[in-house]
Parts: sequence; C-alpha cells; structure tokens
Amino acid sequence: MEDILLFSSIIAAITLGIVQVLKKTQRMPKNYVPLISVVIGAIVGGLTVFVPELGESLSMGGRVVAGVISGLMATGAWEVAHKREGYTKDIQ
Repeated sequence: MEDILLFSSIIAAITLGIVQVLKKTQRMPKNYVPLISVVIGAIVGGLTVFVPELGESLSMGGRVVAGVISGLMATGAWEVAHKREGYTKDIQ
C-alpha cells in the first residue's frame, strides 16, 4: 500500500498538469473536471508500465489504482467546496 501511495504522489503532478491544460484550453462543465482527472490519472498510471524505473514493485493493477488516487489528489478536496457550475473556459 505504501508503494501505491508513494507512486500516486509522484504521478499526481503529471495528472494535475494535464488537467490544468485541458481546463484552460477546452470548454467543459466544471462538474466533470474531477471525473476527467480520475480518468487521466488512471491512464497516466497505466502508461507508466513503459517506464520501468517507476514503481518497479507495482503490478499493472497497482499502477492504475495509483493513477486513480493521483487523479483524486490532483482534483483536491477544495473542488468539492467551490462553485462547480458553469464551464471551465468562457466563449467570447
């Protein structure tokens, strides 16, 4: 379990960066951002199977679980408390 948490904290930064780019460039409902973050985290966690130096002791399932956790970490608990209506990017 410690390996999964450590691994998820490492890839959370990657997940956060990808989600922030999507929020700035795409118009999407704000209430979908946490779900998108979890999906991107799972994908990034799965893709790390091609980087053997990361999480050598983790199986593919462990990497995906770590990715889901990193997506939740990237979204953050504060997202729940803020206004989540509207869109991430206004159209002018």
